Amino acid sequence: MSRDVNDKIDKFKAMVDSMSLTERETLDINLMVSAPEKVIPGTADEFIYGCLTEESGTLEFCVPSCINGYKPSGMAKCELTIYQRRDGKITCINNKKSDKAYLYISQDDPETLTKREIDRIHNKDKVNELYIYKQSNEGVRHEHIDTLILSHKKQSQNTSAGFVIFLFIVFILLIIITIFAFYNIMKLNITQSNKIH
Repeated sequence: MSRDVNDKIDKFKAMVDSMSLTERETLDINLMVSAPEKVIPGTADEFIYGCLTEESGTLEFCVPSCINGYKPSGMAKCELTIYQRRDGKITCINNKKSDKAYLYISQDDPETLTKREIDRIHNKDKVNELYIYKQSNEGVRHEHIDTLILSHKKQSQNTSAGFVIFLFIVFILLIIITIFAFYNIMKLNITQSNKIH
């Protein structure tokens, strides 16, 4: 964001911090009534109105502009893991951990995820359901583009591989024991045979 935008946001924050609860509730109502239809990303409007834009298929307070922006009094906090892909990089923007997560992709970034990105989200962050949204041409609004149900197949494959290795080791040990037993039996037979002669 530009210096001018940051200055406007800082002035807005200072104004809100100095308000009483009644004044804040009045401000929230006025903001809801005056919210523009299209909020442009990277502007002070995104910070101020981000939580007031209606999103389809997602919780309004879980969109990036709301997490990073002004929240009307009484608005719930987002308890889901929220990722944002901007400039090719995926980051968690709210430091929450949940098995269900939203990924918001900026307008200029590709919609597809690499296997490495999916593995990191699933294995490191323990996400099982990932709802993917792409920023639309309508400002800060997002459109649902995909849902990934991430399973634990990789772990079960590792478990299967471990079991096969265990069986292989047991098989080798059985062969060694059999050879050792056969050797001792043969040695015993030779010794008994020599005693007879």
